[in-house]
Amino acid sequence: MTYFWFLFVVFLVSVGAGHYLDLQSRVAQRYKEVELIRLGEAYKTAIQAYYLSSPQGAFRYPDRLEELLHDRRHVVVRRYLRRLYLDPITARPFLPVPSENGGIAGVRSGSPTRPLAKALKGAQASVADPQRYSDWQFIYLGP
Repeated sequence: MTYFWFLFVVFLVSVGAGHYLDLQSRVAQRYKEVELIRLGEAYKTAIQAYYLSSPQGAFRYPDRLEELLHDRRHVVVRRYLRRLYLDPITARPFLPVPSENGGIAGVRSGSPTRPLAKALKGAQASVADPQRYSDWQFIYLGP
């Protein structure tokens, strides 16, 4: 009889541990989503500042993301980002989104994982109902 109760307690502990680990996994994914949105918006803001600070009003997007670190088009070097941030979902560099006029208009994640959040909070989705993080794009479209 005590063996039965022992197995029952082990069963309850394992079910509780499974639910706890599932909850922790979702919390970690939500944190990564928030970080993805924050860093994506930082890239979008940096690309906007680069675009709007073009000399003589010749607006253009950066050809490479590294140009956001050192903009040498001016007499004084301008820096729009401190460093190139990694995609928090994949732990790899963000993928550039090309502009129709040349250059890089934004960034996106390369992850095929399904997001928990349905609202993008400032990100522009490449589809109406984004099914993957790679559908989330952080783009500056110009004035």
